Amino acid sequence: MAAVRARSTSKFKNLMGAELQMQECYGNVKPGVSNVDSNIIKTNGTYFAFAGLVHGQVYVHPLSQKGAAPDDRPFFLNEESNVTDLDLCQNNDNLLAAAYEDGKALVYRIPDTGLTEVVTAPTGELVGHDKRLLYTEFHPLAANVLLTSDAGKITKLWDVEQLTEGCTFPASGGVVVNASWNLDGSLCATISKDKVLRVVDPRGNTIVSQVLAHLGAKVGRVSWLGRLDRILSIGFGSGSGREILMFDPRNIAKPIANVQIETGSSTLLPFVDEDLSLIYLAGKGEGLIRTYEIADAQLTLVSQFQSKDPQSSVSMLRKTSLDFMKCEVARFLKLVETKRLLVPVRFTVPRQGSANIFQEDLYPATWDHQPTMTATDFFGGASGRTPTLLTPHP
Repeated sequence: MAAVRARSTSKFKNLMGAELQMQECYGNVKPGVSNVDSNIIKTNGTYFAFAGLVHGQVYVHPLSQKGAAPDDRPFFLNEESNVTDLDLCQNNDNLLAAAYEDGKALVYRIPDTGLTEVVTAPTGELVGHDKRLLYTEFHPLAANVLLTSDAGKITKLWDVEQLTEGCTFPASGGVVVNASWNLDGSLCATISKDKVLRVVDPRGNTIVSQVLAHLGAKVGRVSWLGRLDRILSIGFGSGSGREILMFDPRNIAKPIANVQIETGSSTLLPFVDEDLSLIYLAGKGEGLIRTYEIADAQLTLVSQFQSKDPQSSVSMLRKTSLDFMKCEVARFLKLVETKRLLVPVRFTVPRQGSANIFQEDLYPATWDHQPTMTATDFFGGASGRTPTLLTPHP
């Protein structure tokens, strides 16, 4: 492990990453998914989930149960098709959606006690795509709203409680592979296989703006930093170099910042901490996690964490998982497929004399992970309902 630091004036100049001990890991994790662009492991405040090796299989595991899972643990099973992507809801920990090769999306309710038997009957089925689904994600603020995108360049939003289609994104000519919402959840930034970044008003059936973001062959990722009023697009340049582009959402014709990252073939998975204005970039197939600090129109590298074990998937855990008294500011789960292991990676800001003293400046108000509107409100045009923030306490 190694850390490289920069920007000596930053409070994060000493940011350090470390893998936790084996007793904190999750074992017997054997994922299988038919979509290479998918981030295999998904988490929320209670569970992590992944598609299993068996056709149509999805495992859901409580974060509270560490150690190796038994081989006979229960799972969700759809024998009709294979899983291409899945998501755990962030405003309802008991809600899971899975996308499939046959164009359907299935919705599952996770019992409060977790799974006790194999479940073959979903809570609901969403039918409306003619092509293979590639991507699915819950709306962060609207309860029971799910996005699905297929290989035929069609993207839809659904009410998963009523099992009805809410709207279809305007035709764009691009296959959406990643999406991120603005502060009140009214606009959506998408990145597509045609490398175009688009800002979409799905309920108004309008493409607000669009720009060719990256020239490289591989797909990218997008993150809308709502409270910071910035959009980040992470992808590949015209060569084999990787890059971070920062846009002002009011005018995305030209990036306001362009950070070049060394040549590499690994896709970079972005994880944003808006509370602290940090973005973590985890390279798939690498053992490296980079951390940048965001300030107005500037991105500054503050730390790099290097592990000997490459990660094939990474997921960021909520602030409730952190040890505040150890100045821990972020925690991730990284999948080490060769060991069938999910390893927690902790990031801390060491401070002299900080033992048993709560460092308030490291824990500003954060999202409470509660919905701000119903699906009916959302599809009815509700806007301006920004996330509720709460102040963390040890």
